[in-house]
Amino acid sequence: MIKYTYKLSDMVIQFARNEGEMEDVEGLTKFTLPDVEAGTEELTGYSGLMGTLELVDWASANALELGLTFVGIPDNADIVLSPEKREIKLSWAEKYATKSGDVDWDNYSVYAKALLKTFPGGDGEKGSKYERELKYSLITYKYSKNGDVVFEYDPANDVISFYGVNHAEKIKKAVLG
Repeated sequence: MIKYTYKLSDMVIQFARNEGEMEDVEGLTKFTLPDVEAGTEELTGYSGLMGTLELVDWASANALELGLTFVGIPDNADIVLSPEKREIKLSWAEKYATKSGDVDWDNYSVYAKALLKTFPGGDGEKGSKYERELKYSLITYKYSKNGDVVFEYDPANDVISFYGVNHAEKIKKAVLG
């Protein structure tokens, strides 16, 4: 089924002040999810006896960034701008139409553990809204659609999965046998 998204709504961003204690943060106008790209790696068996194996290397996808754009600086900026590791939860809904004209909603969420990477200076102009994009380096990242995990990245626990298939485990099995 082909879907045409035409409305994004119910965008909610939360940060944890302490582990598990999520707080809403006001002023989010835009988010930029990370591009997930894999490299390839070539492994050659002992003395060339096993031949060459080319693997998609999801472990090299360690430069994931999340961009969050806010109007001004939120009231609870101390948790948004903290240099400490933070839990972030982002949720939104997308309204879409199918070719047949049916209209429905998909619900998405992102859960991440992240470190603030960039706090930009920015330009201001009298009479215009002042937006600032903050960038976060992701330590873990989980992207879900309608409650199903689409992509999960947690390299410390050997998890790099798409739709439940853990590619970290597949790579380990291919390398270690």
